[in-house]
Amino acid sequence: MPVMIDRIIRSKRRTIALIMEGDGSVTVRAPMRASNRLILQFVEKHASWVEKKKVEMRAMVPFSPKQYLPGQSFLY
Repeated sequence: MPVMIDRIIRSKRRTIALIMEGDGSVTVRAPMRASNRLILQFVEKHASWVEKKKVEMRAMVPFSPKQYLPGQSFLY
């Protein structure tokens, strides 16, 4: 199963990195001169890691944002 890349960020770096964002999206950080083919090969090589991380993220309890209601007290 191919890995869906949500975002590619090119910068002055020497290596390619895969990042799993909190929402489950996949970001690839790559050198400016890295070809799309090289990036896709890297992602395919690490597809099992991506799938493992996605399973771990689904198992985590989702974070629900705090709702501030009138008269409610909370610690800070």
